[in-house]
Amino acid sequence: MGRGRRGSYNVLVALMVPVVLAMLALGIDVWTIVQAQSKLQVAVDGAAIAGASAPTRLAEARRRALANAEYNELYPGSEITEVDLVTGEYNDDVGTFQQLTTRPNAVRVTARGKVALPFGSFIGIDTAPISAEARGRRAPVAVVGAGSGGRCGESAGRLGRHT
Repeated sequence: MGRGRRGSYNVLVALMVPVVLAMLALGIDVWTIVQAQSKLQVAVDGAAIAGASAPTRLAEARRRALANAEYNELYPGSEITEVDLVTGEYNDDVGTFQQLTTRPNAVRVTARGKVALPFGSFIGIDTAPISAEARGRRAPVAVVGAGSGGRCGESAGRLGRHT
């Protein structure tokens, strides 16, 4: 009787090993997507803050945003396929962004890309899409120096994220 049970455990283990390995491979692929998405979000957040430093000059805002996005390293095996930068007005009261071309105070950066999957190719899925969006707003800041009175300026210091 002990010999028959031992054989049934071997069959059970033989059937379960591929299932466990498939679940492990799926977990690694999902982890890869999450990590790539996170790195892309960091790059887009930085791009939005950099772009917000010059929202009235679209070409300069785009140059700064793209330079910042390239500075932030992406997850290995991922790439940005499209970046969109739009100027507009961010309303703090309701937390909305409205696209404007005249007198903008904010930018919205959207990036789309893809990441290579380590195990997805076994089932015919080589890459997964990733995307991120962030808004950066130029916020007024009061600067006060000792004995110099005071002055008001503007600084890119606020970030709104849409996930």
